Amino acid sequence: MSEDMSSEVAEAMRGGTGRIVVGVDGSLAGMAALRTAVREARDGGRQVVAVQVWEPSLEEEFTLSNPERVWASYWEEQARGRLDRAIAAAFGTKSPSLAIERRVVRDRGWLLDRPGRALHAVADRPDDVLVIGAGRPRGRVRRYLERRASRPVLVVSAPTLARFPRGVLRRGETVPQVRAEI
Repeated sequence: MSEDMSSEVAEAMRGGTGRIVVGVDGSLAGMAALRTAVREARDGGRQVVAVQVWEPSLEEEFTLSNPERVWASYWEEQARGRLDRAIAAAFGTKSPSLAIERRVVRDRGWLLDRPGRALHAVADRPDDVLVIGAGRPRGRVRRYLERRASRPVLVVSAPTLARFPRGVLRRGETVPQVRAEI
């Protein structure tokens, strides 16, 4: 188990049989959360549900509440593609050795906490555990889930990447290749 895991989350991971519901958004923190969820599921014999929350684009603002079927299916397909690419990016050529249920959920709210609400709705079983990536220390999804989730929430930090001086990049010098362990 991860060392930064709270005792409540560690207990839920050890003793439960529910699913591990992980929010996937394509960010480094999201990929780290997905990899952590798969590792914990493999260790505990659980199922992983990877969730991509989508909403209509802002350009189509007038159709946000009730988009045409063609546009809605287009946006859903785009979200499905983002989820597939995020899973592929998280594991590269190595298969996660575990079946991942993929869910694309439409965000139907108007508030800023919408992805959190959608994740909370998917994790509807008593033994489910939520896993999210934290790109920012107090992001809106994290705040929403910490306030409202009746399930344990594991927050996974984004990996730390090496910083390079701006001058090196501005001058076009070769930057050494550094791998981040996710």
